[in-house]
Amino acid sequence: MRRLMVASVCAVVFCAPAVAADMAVKAKPAEDVFNWSGFYLGGHAGYGWTTSNMSAADAAAITATYGGVPSPKGFIAGFQGGYDWQLANRWVVGLGLELGGFGIDSVHSTTGIAPVSSLKSTIDWDVTPFVRVGYAWGRTLPYLLVGASFDRNHVRGFNGAIGAFDIANWHTGFTVGAGVETMLWNRWSGRVQYRYVTTDSRTYITRSISGTGSLLDVGINYRF
Repeated sequence: MRRLMVASVCAVVFCAPAVAADMAVKAKPAEDVFNWSGFYLGGHAGYGWTTSNMSAADAAAITATYGGVPSPKGFIAGFQGGYDWQLANRWVVGLGLELGGFGIDSVHSTTGIAPVSSLKSTIDWDVTPFVRVGYAWGRTLPYLLVGASFDRNHVRGFNGAIGAFDIANWHTGFTVGAGVETMLWNRWSGRVQYRYVTTDSRTYITRSISGTGSLLDVGINYRF
């Protein structure tokens, strides 16, 4: 009987730490794992600035007529949407579309030599399908993007030689950029993003003009 009691005490003494350790492991809280896969839809706002590119002869002629070459800049706003896939190794691949401008004159530049000439140039539409690749750090996603760019440039004004004019062209090109998106609360996420855009040449009266630009914005998304 005495031996049985000793054995029981030993079992309790030596087994208790193991049981306690096992309980500690089981009591460890589950890791907060977020998955970026799914659709999203949101809006953004920020600032854009552009440069008009042309030959030296065309730049000299425009400067002589209007006092300078227009370079539209100003407030930008728009919507974005897309779908992301999170892979097993934490890489995230997404397809998306951004739409901005909406025909308003917020990104513009006005030049002229009063009262003989006036020139206003506006970037009033921006359509950008893109692919982005990021790496998920839990609820934060830094990413790079590349895509196509379709921008509508609207130019109007007058000069003494030809009178009034009103011309609009769609420019095509490409865009590259980078950003960081992070989950804020529930299904809402916020982002900061920069994009560089370059577009092809189009003819305005007799001048061939292309463009480059930068867009910096903050945005918010709802993830479904």
